[in-house]
Amino acid sequence: MDIITGKIQKAQKVLIYGVEGIGKSTFASKFPDPLFIDTEGSTNHMDVKRTQPPTSWAMLVNQVREVKAKPSICKTLVIDTIDWAEKLCVQHICSTIPHDKGMPIKGIEDYGYGKGYTYLYEEFARFLNLLTELTDVGINVVLTAHSMIKQTELPEETGKYEFWTLKLEKKTAPLVKEWADMVLFANYKTLVIQQKTGNAKAQGGQRVMYTTHRTTWDAKNRHDFPEELPFDYNSIAHAFPNEIQASINKLDAVLNQSTQKEPQVQNAAPVAPPPQEEIPIISEVAPANPLPPPIDRTAYKEPDWNEWIKTHKTDWTVPPIPPGKEYLKPLYDLMATNGISDMMIRAAMLKKGFATESQLIENYPKETIEMGLIGQWDSFYKFIDEMAQDVPF
Repeated sequence: MDIITGKIQKAQKVLIYGVEGIGKSTFASKFPDPLFIDTEGSTNHMDVKRTQPPTSWAMLVNQVREVKAKPSICKTLVIDTIDWAEKLCVQHICSTIPHDKGMPIKGIEDYGYGKGYTYLYEEFARFLNLLTELTDVGINVVLTAHSMIKQTELPEETGKYEFWTLKLEKKTAPLVKEWADMVLFANYKTLVIQQKTGNAKAQGGQRVMYTTHRTTWDAKNRHDFPEELPFDYNSIAHAFPNEIQASINKLDAVLNQSTQKEPQVQNAAPVAPPPQEEIPIISEVAPANPLPPPIDRTAYKEPDWNEWIKTHKTDWTVPPIPPGKEYLKPLYDLMATNGISDMMIRAAMLKKGFATESQLIENYPKETIEMGLIGQWDSFYKFIDEMAQDVPF
């Protein structure tokens, strides 16, 4: 048995929440080499690195996986904000998981008996596990969130009181707080001065952050921070040592050196890329069949793909969105992010037998777009990647 003693330096998982306009995004921008996944456009006025705004849950998950695959791209990944990301997750669940009685789903509560919130909890837990994998490779993860006031009551007490909490659903809020290494609550500190006339007057308005739990808010840390600190990154900077990134650089150097020393093998067979990790399908509900039934392939003849590509060479780019079909935008965003063209999608759908040669993406059924392509993007992208080994895209 190997026994390890002493502190272990590791990248941090940070949750920052607070009142509107206090500067959560600006605070997060001070972390080491941040990369923002801006879900609500709050960094438009800031000079920071950012990804394309995710328009679907699948796109957001894919962006996180890309950061994990390229750990040198940043030292800190910021998701700003996690409550807007939760909205994408809810949309994803409502469009991909059918009602067990075939009822239409318009909102998370339409599943009945709290099932929708259970699906949300499970999907969010998988997402947080993915974020933890970033910290395992040395990337700090910062989540920003809005706050709201909620009334609560202790079991042993009869009176209710107001409590600052995350603007998340009832099951995901405690999950995110448990996941984080530090939870910081930002607010304006206001002093109430009693005047000689008997009237009270508010003074101050200094921006502060609270690092430990109190009766009226949740906060925590594992670095022995004072209970109250100025809302400034320098107040907690010592919790993010440079040694973490230095160790990553050393590891990258060793890997690059070993790669350069590998002997070159002539005429070696191509090595298939490792399979991409997929988000598990929720097991409580039988998966739907969102794609249309395969067309009749009795007389089907495999096309000459080289000739097919020449014929459809004008379809290489992502096409414009036709009026009235805005539901195509999340799919086109995924295509643009992953370098997948209109022709690739059509070729894959043709090869699978789910579409005819002349059928355009804009004419696919809406259910096929939302549930078959966006909802199962990881597996469909993998199929295109495997197909590309045989087809000279």
